[in-house]
Amino acid sequence: MTRLQRLVQVRRAVRQKIDSGEARRIRQHANVSLEEIADEVGVTLDAVSKWERALRYPGDEYATRYLKVLNRLAALIGAAA
Repeated sequence: MTRLQRLVQVRRAVRQKIDSGEARRIRQHANVSLEEIADEVGVTLDAVSKWERALRYPGDEYATRYLKVLNRLAALIGAAA
């Protein structure tokens, strides 16, 4: 898979999680604050808030980081269930 194909795949996955509300549900279920997500991704709390409300979407670098954080939280939630 080329780097471009991977970026397209990441963008698609992040948008799906945001648009469906899954990103917010994962974060809330894991009892993680917007600020903690923002710190982990390297953006502001306001940016993550806008992402969760689908007012904006993260750029490529941040989309990759955000997806990794969401996937890690989802795995932790699944392991705890």
